[in-house]
Amino acid sequence: MLMKNVGITLYNAIQKRFGLREFLSFLKDEANFNYIELYLPDEELITSTLDFNSEKLKKFKEIASSYDFKITAHGLYDNNIGIISNLADLDDTLRSKAIQTTKKSIELCNFLDCHILVVHPGTLFPNQKRKKTSSMHRLATHPLNRFKGITNIKRSIKELLAYAEDFGVVLCLENEVPRFETIPLCDNPFTLIHLCQIINEECGNSFCGATLDIGHLGLECAFYGYDILETTKSFQPFIKHIHLHDNRMIPYPLGGTKADEGYGDLHYTIGNGSIPYKDIIPLLKSINADIVINFEIFRVKNLDGFKSSKQFIESA
Repeated sequence: MLMKNVGITLYNAIQKRFGLREFLSFLKDEANFNYIELYLPDEELITSTLDFNSEKLKKFKEIASSYDFKITAHGLYDNNIGIISNLADLDDTLRSKAIQTTKKSIELCNFLDCHILVVHPGTLFPNQKRKKTSSMHRLATHPLNRFKGITNIKRSIKELLAYAEDFGVVLCLENEVPRFETIPLCDNPFTLIHLCQIINEECGNSFCGATLDIGHLGLECAFYGYDILETTKSFQPFIKHIHLHDNRMIPYPLGGTKADEGYGDLHYTIGNGSIPYKDIIPLLKSINADIVINFEIFRVKNLDGFKSSKQFIESA
């Protein structure tokens, strides 16, 4: 498979382990990557008051440009410094704050000459206290209402589209992992497919589509009993960005991973899990060659794991 635009997600743990400059140098000179994905939940480039950390942002842009990398960005979640970014929130005040957070992320993309913003569509919280580290540590005030939550995602995205278009940024909604302690509303792949279809029909598809995360898709299909190849085909009209990583296709819906037993969203190098990439990649070949493919890998023994993952995909 010809990989024209290929990148790596810059997780903070990866930067600390290998060193940012050493890592970027390897990606450019040894592995022939030309994109990096800035993982905003790690970077704290946007403060709780929705200001830019200008000094840090400028420094990152200088480093990335010195290696001649282009950039995509992974959007924020609710976090422990007060960021609110749940576009499905049943509380209208919090949903409004999430829209403002996403607008700030769009502005950041514009500053970095980045045209892709990965967005987690939204989550419902059970009627219990949210995590103490969350900016929303309080009793949920609404019963769980999936229909309203999904409606809120659609409303939020439609409110954001004009802003995204003004800055030339495509909002790429990511399929999520099934879990119970919180309820991601797009952990069923066909929920996201239907949501993208509705938005495209009502608003056009130039500035909104899907980030198809194949690692997540493997867990979703195992959990819901879908065929992963047929589901990939169903996503094809809406894909504007791709995440690749591997796992054993064993869902761990209690949340997170259970790495010692091979459960959950493991983010392995390609070929070290059970996802049938050699069958999936041919399905992706018909997609526009300009689409950016990012490897979202953090369980890796050495730098060569990134290079071998790329070679695995290219040979499929």
